[in-house]
Amino acid sequence: MDKDIELLKIQVYADYCHSFYNGLIVLLMSGMFSFFLTFTVLFIEGIIYFTIYFLVFFSILGFGGLGICFFSIYSKRLERIDKLIEMMNKGEPLPSIKELMKKYIKPTA
Repeated sequence: MDKDIELLKIQVYADYCHSFYNGLIVLLMSGMFSFFLTFTVLFIEGIIYFTIYFLVFFSILGFGGLGICFFSIYSKRLERIDKLIEMMNKGEPLPSIKELMKKYIKPTA
């Protein structure tokens, strides 16, 4: 078993997990910012009322809960990376990168 190849497999999986999480957070934050900016302009121009503005503002803050959900998915994937490292340290061969992605990457988590 070549440890360099096994480490590369783990690194590819870890990079995928990190970039997926980073992409989700960027998408969430940009969406929240654009909605906040849009409704702020509508409020300043007098098109919407103060109460509607604050309802939208607090609903946008509620999307922060999605960030917590995304972090829980990311932390589960970090635990899987730890398991892969433990497998490598025990001398067990890791599956191929394609099999790793099929086994550990699920559409929901």
